[in-house]
Amino acid sequence: MDACVKTNQMLLLKLGISPGPIDGVMGDLTEAAIAKGLALPDRTPEHAQSHGGKGFVLNERSVGNTRGVHPDLINVFFEAAKSSPHEFIITEGLRTVERQKELVAKGFSKTMNSRHIKAKNGLGHAMDLALIKNGKVDWKDLAAYDELGLHIKRVAKQLGVPIKWGGDWSWKDRPHYQLRWRNYPGT
Repeated sequence: MDACVKTNQMLLLKLGISPGPIDGVMGDLTEAAIAKGLALPDRTPEHAQSHGGKGFVLNERSVGNTRGVHPDLINVFFEAAKSSPHEFIITEGLRTVERQKELVAKGFSKTMNSRHIKAKNGLGHAMDLALIKNGKVDWKDLAAYDELGLHIKRVAKQLGVPIKWGGDWSWKDRPHYQLRWRNYPGT
């Protein structure tokens, strides 16, 4: 059983695509479901129309960046996208220790004790996003990041998934979301 395959099977099911059994095995049904999922458009006009013009479907890059992340956090992001006031992409999920060292050295992260790094349970427990405006990444619209942060926290609460948002920290990291340590120790 591969935890990453199982996570992707759960994501496919959320998209309404049956991957066969949710067993962590990359079989013919899972491979066919992945191919079908990759063919989905990034946005569905019908969905946005039914949500007052809000909401979207996460794109292929975002789905790929969830690989190896705890399914509860992935679920929060997929559900949040459906009614989001702003379009976003998932920029990072699971990180290597080397990548984390690089980010700390550049000052983009403050710790080597990151929830992005694979835990003993084989999963990452954090993801970062980027706001999309007019088809491009926007790092400067802090009000939109704050609105998105409140939206994602609200969705997480509705789903019963305790998260922490980097926008609530003294050192603001608005793109960052992670599962709470006490609820998801990663062991």
